[in-house]
This record gives sequence, C-alpha cells and structure tokens, in this order.
Amino acid sequence: VLLLGHTASPKPRNPQLAYCERSMWKILSRIHGMPPESISDAASATAAQMENYQLLVNRVLQSGICIWDVLGNVHVKGRPKRKGKRKTMGDDNDARPNALLVFLKEHRSIQTIAFIGAKAHGEFIKQFGKDALKEYNAVILPSSSPANSRFTCYLFWAP
Repeated sequence: VLLLGHTASPKPRNPQLAYCERSMWKILSRIHGMPPESISDAASATAAQMENYQLLVNRVLQSGICIWDVLGNVHVKGRPKRKGKRKTMGDDNDARPNALLVFLKEHRSIQTIAFIGAKAHGEFIKQFGKDALKEYNAVILPSSSPANSRFTCYLFWAP
C-alpha cells in the first residue's frame, strides 16, 4: 500500500521526528494497536514520545505501508512567497511532484494507492493523469486533518 498525502510538511530539525505532527499518526496508531499519543510540537517532544513515535513508524512500515506525498517542494526554504493573494498549499504553478511513477515502477509489489483526502487524489490526477492509476486499486480516504480524524475517519482507514 502506498499512502499518499497532498503536500509534504516542512522538514523538521530532528529527522527522527519527521512529520510527527501530522494527524494521520493518530489514526495509524489506532490501526496498529498503539495508544494514539500525538506530538503537537516536535521541538518539545519527550524522549518517551520520540521512542513511541519511532516504534509506530517502524510498525507501519513493517506492515507494508509506504507513506509519501504527491507534491514535494511546496515548503522548501528560500522559495519565493506569493504576494497579494492568499496562498493555499500546493496552488503554485511551480509546485513539483515527487517521482511517484519511478517509485511505483521500482516497487511493483504496491497494489493499492490510498490517497489521504480528495485533494491528494486530485493533485495526483493533475500531475500524472488518470492512466497512471489503471494498474492499481485506488482508494480515496477521508482527509486526516484534525477536523476529520475522529471515529468516522478511523472506520474508513481501518484495514
């Protein structure tokens, strides 16, 4: 399974805590039978939180789930910011996709692509076309945003 989000979070200072603040981890922890403890601020994470997060990441990866994003350069430092118009994530014309087609070609065991929200699915289609999904079981999951990551979202995400 390849679990795809829309855009990457800014790179953390501590690589061991990469993307720990994302709400999807609460859902993945429940699916993998772990307490849904989240880290709201990577800079102030305790040693126990870091250890539990790494354990969860390892369990998720060992269960055969890959995690990536459709767009990869949205939060790159030094990238010019738009002026005047309110910016939404991923709406830049110069936003570049990750090398997903290369990744999928190199990892033929992936049979399902699960999109975290309709926005991720729409961006994938925009970047790669509908035909890029024809060999895969494509699933659009509810967004894992805090507003959606309650019980209903867990039902959709559960295996």
